[in-house]
Amino acid sequence: MSLETPTRAPLLEVNGMSTTFTVRSTKILGRKRELKAVRGISFEVGQGETYALVGESGCGKTTTGRTIIGLEQASEGAATLRGKRLFGEEGGETATQVERRRIQMIFQDPYSSLNPKKRVGVILDEALKISGVEATIAERREIVLAVLGRVGFGPEYYSRFPHEFSGGQRQRIGIARALIVEPDLIICDEAVSALDVSIQAQILNLLRELQRDSGISYLFISHDLGVVKYIADRVGVMYLGEIVEEATSEELFANPQHPYTRALLSAVPVADPALRGTRQALAGEVPTPLNPPPGCVFSSRCPIAVPLCSQRAPELLATSEGHRVACHLVGSTAPSGSDARTESLPLNNEKGDTPS
Repeated sequence: MSLETPTRAPLLEVNGMSTTFTVRSTKILGRKRELKAVRGISFEVGQGETYALVGESGCGKTTTGRTIIGLEQASEGAATLRGKRLFGEEGGETATQVERRRIQMIFQDPYSSLNPKKRVGVILDEALKISGVEATIAERREIVLAVLGRVGFGPEYYSRFPHEFSGGQRQRIGIARALIVEPDLIICDEAVSALDVSIQAQILNLLRELQRDSGISYLFISHDLGVVKYIADRVGVMYLGEIVEEATSEELFANPQHPYTRALLSAVPVADPALRGTRQALAGEVPTPLNPPPGCVFSSRCPIAVPLCSQRAPELLATSEGHRVACHLVGSTAPSGSDARTESLPLNNEKGDTPS
């Protein structure tokens, strides 16, 4: 498993962050509607920790990462890096541009994230110049060669173009570009999803090695639960722009409590037939964020929903130490009274419910 969860002050804090886009209606000319891609989420990432965000496509994972790094603008909430404000009203001192560059991003597609007309050395050198690194041309070349070495490339790769590399090699260049400014946090946006399985393993091992050597933190965005189980210290499960469950990786896979998390885990392929559980299929489609259901965002697809679920949105509350769940029918979050059928949701996994 990955490194233990740090107990020191968090590196990144996100509090009540929402990201809203304005879209035009295709049916009514000129009409504008709001699409809330991220809906009031809060989480922390510790120093040297890998925090993963998982969920179906369109749940807001990538928008979360892009908002934190500044590629999208938050409509509500706040975020701080080492206690300095990235955006929002909370926090004291505002992070400088140099400090903001301590957050970098690795993008999903290694084929489109690199300029095909520029050599690798130039691509990495530009990252240094944009970040304001004061160094001579010769010194910058030495820095570029050093970071190429960290991701497994020799000096002969300095003058090559991106098209001369495979997909996995291009993603290593993307990692090098993020590393070259010595960041505190790297946002990995589906960083291995476009790669073959064997290449995925190489990239994941490289990321873990870099973390062990430098203490870097990752916000790891992925839909692949197998990858997340391998690399993450803690996991936040997103649905329709909200975090519905959060726990350590070990706890989440051993004891998933939210109905959506259980359904996700039941869909993970398992090679050994003896370890396969019953697939928990979800009815219906994911609602549009333009018109989310009232109350709990998962209520329209939840197999155990009760009337309360569509009337009141649940809070993300602790059910045990380090484990938070947004569900009226789970553990200590279940309200008293006949409206909540706590007995309808088994909290202890039966053998074979989730992959080991």
